[in-house]
Parts: sequence; structure tokens; C-alpha cells
Amino acid sequence: MTALVAVAPAAVARATIAHHSKSFALASRLLGRRLGDQTAVIYTWCRRADDAVDEAPAGDGTIERLDDELVAAYDGRARDPVLAAFGEVARDRGIPLAYPRELLAGMAMDVRGSTYVTIEDVIVYAWRVAGVVGLMMTHVFGVADDAALVPAAHLGIAMQLTNICRDVGEDARRGRVYLPQQWIDEHGLHGARQALLALADRYYASADTGIAAKRRWKVGAYMARAAMTLSSVRSATHRVTVDGKAHDVRAAMLLVLNCGKLPPGFFKLRESLAPDDGWLDVVALDADGVMQSAMAVFGLLSRSGKRVWWGRGREVRVEIVDGSTPRPVQLDGEVTGATPFEARLLPGSLLVLVGPDYKGSPHG
Repeated sequence: MTALVAVAPAAVARATIAHHSKSFALASRLLGRRLGDQTAVIYTWCRRADDAVDEAPAGDGTIERLDDELVAAYDGRARDPVLAAFGEVARDRGIPLAYPRELLAGMAMDVRGSTYVTIEDVIVYAWRVAGVVGLMMTHVFGVADDAALVPAAHLGIAMQLTNICRDVGEDARRGRVYLPQQWIDEHGLHGARQALLALADRYYASADTGIAAKRRWKVGAYMARAAMTLSSVRSATHRVTVDGKAHDVRAAMLLVLNCGKLPPGFFKLRESLAPDDGWLDVVALDADGVMQSAMAVFGLLSRSGKRVWWGRGREVRVEIVDGSTPRPVQLDGEVTGATPFEARLLPGSLLVLVGPDYKGSPHG
């Protein structure tokens, strides 16, 4: 029975996340098998509940049934394999029952056809349907302390506020308005939307503090973000100079990695990779469009394929050589300039130079 609950539902969950969100499916593969499966199980339960609510008429008891199923999953009494798997993940990772119950409370707001008069009303909704998902994921990642919980919740809220602004027309056709009515009355529809996007930016900024608070997961988060954005970026020829030797490399995304602690799944990407080993590792992904992006990420995960290039050294310089627009450079999660980019390992620090006017600073 244990094997049926542990293996089959994980396969169903992976298929669910692949069907509904190709970007999340690619990103989840970067987490390693166990974390990737548990992430897929969390996603599948959320999707299952959301679909059930969307298809149910108001007042038919769907929310109550979902809550009963949730309690059964936490108690180990669930008969449905996916629910049982969700319960196993929740118990294994110590996810409080209050989190998924808050998510159901947010879905109940949709069932009731709640109206959102003030921005506080909207924030409550965003917290329930997205903020608590961030909290559940901190437990899955094993970083569920105060330094991670608040940024994780703020990231979920920021993403939900962004979704509200994106889906104004679609939601209106379904009879739903999530923009605060007070803002619509004061600023009009467009003004209310712009104000909500500005508020989302503030929540994104708050969420960024979680990256610094949990350096251990930084590289994994960057690579997950890379997988989700890779399909929208086109390759250009980069001149990558490693310890004085130049290589012309086609890449849509190029990462220079130096991290004291790496997430477990990351060790599988390259046998020689180790934390604090005195080297900078360079990986370039060559991809144009969704299909090539998928092939590049697959090659990265399987340590094979023509769309992945690796380099290693103590001094790395990256520049665009084919006349393309300089590429933005991120340092510790923030855009700090554009190519050319240079990184040098120094005793006890990493010197980073970005663009012709950037003077660089040491990073441990």
C-alpha cells in the first residue's frame, strides 16, 4: 500500500503539472526527484480543489466536502491516492492544516461571489489563494522559519495581484471583479489596474528579502526562474573568456555559479561541482522557443545534449560579440547592469564587474 501511495500519485501529480503549466513542470525538475514530486503533489491538490470549485454551483457543499477530504488526508484516512499523497507530504514536511484551509476559504470567496470594495479585501483574497501556497512551499523546501515565511507569503500575494491585473477582461466575462471598487471609483479601471500593479511591485520587493535570508536556495531559485523564462529569450553569441581562453558560445541564458551551499538537487547537474571548491562554474543554455528550451533544460538535467555548454575557471568574462543588444545581468537577484560581465575569485570574496561603468564589489 505504501508503494501505491508514494509512487503512483507522484506520477499523476507530475502529469498534472506538466499538462497545466509547462513552465512550472520544467522548474520543478530542477528541484531533484523528491522535492520535485512533493511540489507536484502540492500543485495537484491545489489544482484539484480549484477545478472542483470552478465547476460547482454556489451552495452545493463543495467547499465543505473539500474540507472533509483535507482533514481525512491529514489524519491518514484518505482513500483517493492523490489525497493520500498530499497528506503524506503535509505530515512529512509539517505543513499546518491551517494553510490549505485558508486556501479553501479563498475559494469559498469565489463561490459566494464576494465583492472587493477596499484594497484590504483584495489582499485578504490574495493571501488566501496564493500567499498560503508560498507558506506551504517553504515547508516543502525545509526553510519554514520567520525569515522565509513572510517573504514567501508576499511573493504569493504579489503574483496573485499581477494575475488579477492580467485577467481583468477574462474575470469580467465570468462575472468577477477583483480590482477594489474604491480604486475603480477614484481612478477608473485603468488607473486601478496600474495602482494594483504598483502595489504588487512592493510585495515583490519584500519577497526579494527572502533570497538573501536563505542563500542556500538561491542557485536553485535562479535556475528555476531560468527554466520558466528561457522560452521567451532568444540565443545570441556570447564570448566567454575563462582564465584567458575565449570561447564563442550561443546562449539564451548564461549562468556563472559561485555559492557556499547548494540545494540537494543541484549536485546532480555535474559530478565535479562542489560548494566552496575555489572555482567558478559557467553554464550556457542555447535555445530559441519552447521546444528548444525544453531540450536545453533536459540536457542540463541529464548532463548531456548539444544545447548545454559548461566552463570552469577562476576568472570569467562574458560579452556579446554579434552586435546584439547587451544582455541584462543579475547579481544576488537584482539587475545591476548589462554585459559585459566579469567575475573573479579572490581570497575570501568574489569580485564582480558589470558594464563599462560598474566598479564592482566583493561578495562572499
